[in-house]
Amino acid sequence: MVAPRKNTDIWKETAWNGVRFKTPADWDLGRIGTRYLMLEDEAGPVLELKWAHIKGTFSHPKHLHRLFKSFRRQSGIRIDEFHLPSAWKKNLKKYDASGFLWSGKTVKGKGVTLYCPHCRHATLIQFYDFPVRKSEDVCLKILSSFRDHRPDNEAVWAVYDIRAVIPDTYELKYHRFEPGRFELSFTSDRRKLTLYRWGPAAVVLSDRTLEQFAKMMIPILQGEDRFHIRTGGNRVDFESQEPAGKSLFRVFSKRRQTVMKMRVWHEEAKNKILGIRLEEDSSAGTVMLDMLSKRYETFS
Repeated sequence: MVAPRKNTDIWKETAWNGVRFKTPADWDLGRIGTRYLMLEDEAGPVLELKWAHIKGTFSHPKHLHRLFKSFRRQSGIRIDEFHLPSAWKKNLKKYDASGFLWSGKTVKGKGVTLYCPHCRHATLIQFYDFPVRKSEDVCLKILSSFRDHRPDNEAVWAVYDIRAVIPDTYELKYHRFEPGRFELSFTSDRRKLTLYRWGPAAVVLSDRTLEQFAKMMIPILQGEDRFHIRTGGNRVDFESQEPAGKSLFRVFSKRRQTVMKMRVWHEEAKNKILGIRLEEDSSAGTVMLDMLSKRYETFS
């Protein structure tokens, strides 16, 4: 019996630390770093991205030379220049772009280096050789969807089954992806933001309430005398205010006060639990928390 072919007309968004693009829905994240992504399908790696902010002048020849030296250290790897097809140039006209080809004993591919003079980001995108059904059209669709910044001072984070939109002033400091638990932690000036995703909700809430679950997963919430707790429907809010000397976020001076606000809610239709945790030195967190919770979701 022949296994049914997956529908490669379905595409999904991936967004991570400033870059955004779309890929076939059957491509999954294989490896993830602060400014690195590798996507795979059932046969192995298909797409790899690396990016960085450039402080000085960016040079494609110098970058290609460094890439050549990197590949040369790997036995049997060869790299050559790749003159971009007109369709590629058309889709990458917003960038200063250069192409390359590489081949080894068992795998080969092609890619581009991109430089955006507006945001001063350089990106390396390389496609591993893949079957005909994922042909040149797939490369073109990915390149046409690629973005390395947004014009509205906001950043999208969309990996696995979560998607969030947050101010781009927040810088990623920590991330963890484990079965049943995702965690992304950001800082911005004197503020700290953490996004959580847990599941499956039907299992973890089978013998406890949402409030009890939140306290179990975030032990600091167990300090009853330090938190105002509000429950309603499928949501629980926690709010704490204390002298900065006892703060969770200890970079404030002793005259400041830190406020921690956390919201945990159950997405019943998607069988997931989401959480947002804000720590800052003002009382402006409620509006921010409301805005963020409306723009943080999961996909089944």
